[in-house]
Amino acid sequence: MKKIVLIFVIIIAILSSFCYIYSQKKITKNKKIASYDKYQKLLDTEIPGTDLASLINESIDKNKTNEVSSENGLYIENDDNSMIIEIKFIESDNPIRGEKIYLNGIDRFIELYGSSNFKCTKVDFHKKNYEIKYLYFEEMPDLENTNTNSN
Repeated sequence: MKKIVLIFVIIIAILSSFCYIYSQKKITKNKKIASYDKYQKLLDTEIPGTDLASLINESIDKNKTNEVSSENGLYIENDDNSMIIEIKFIESDNPIRGEKIYLNGIDRFIELYGSSNFKCTKVDFHKKNYEIKYLYFEEMPDLENTNTNSN
């Protein structure tokens, strides 16, 4: 009788382990899908500078958490866990990395560009784990100020 109970307990433990592993994989998959959808929705969408500042902070936090390698304060793009943001400003010929903005002060960025709009023109994901890899934003011209200045 004790052997039957022991076998029954072992079978239940094995089944519980398989159920737990399956549910964890499903949760992980759903998180990846949600993350993918979140960033894919940004493509061809305009967001205010305040939201872009939040994304920059998110990328810095993600890179620190994932211990992404960096050189001179800039995270290395080819790392499987890196999240890189680049921003093309109207007055600049070259895009600026989010880390540089972060190092110069997010508060200053919000002060200067908080009410500006930025359009996401490129989204790229890591091929290995389908996590966000790269976001490219372009500052949009302020049409209200442009129209009032020309009158």
